[in-house]
Amino acid sequence: MYDYGVKPQGQNKYNVHRLDDGLVNTAWIEGVRGYGIGETITFTFTPKNFKAANLEKINFNGFFVINGYCTDKKTWKENSRVKRIRIEHNDKPHSEAVLHDSMNVQTIGLSTVWLRPGDTIKVTILAVYPGEKYPDTAISELMPLGAH
Repeated sequence: MYDYGVKPQGQNKYNVHRLDDGLVNTAWIEGVRGYGIGETITFTFTPKNFKAANLEKINFNGFFVINGYCTDKKTWKENSRVKRIRIEHNDKPHSEAVLHDSMNVQTIGLSTVWLRPGDTIKVTILAVYPGEKYPDTAISELMPLGAH
């Protein structure tokens, strides 16, 4: 994964590693002016992902998502959340999904994609739910299903 995100503010870090840390009180924030429309998160599947399981290919079925900065209800409302995304496999469009404006865990289910070493899955922000205070768009968790 690429390390995009807002610069740390005090003890708070917002980089891409926050997307799969299992903690709802941390978040990735896109790190550009405005709402982050067009910003991407890219998952790259390295040979290491396959060797550990002794596999030539692994399946990818979608994502578990916790949308927004879910530290608490106030923080979640103040920051923008993702509304619609595009998912690409090796830079080819695969599908689009609409996320609920909710702090609850969501599943984005997709038809199975078989991944090989070097393959990429890219998520692009297409639309957001604006925050009440900040345009920063946040995602607390974005965990691949199957290929994880």
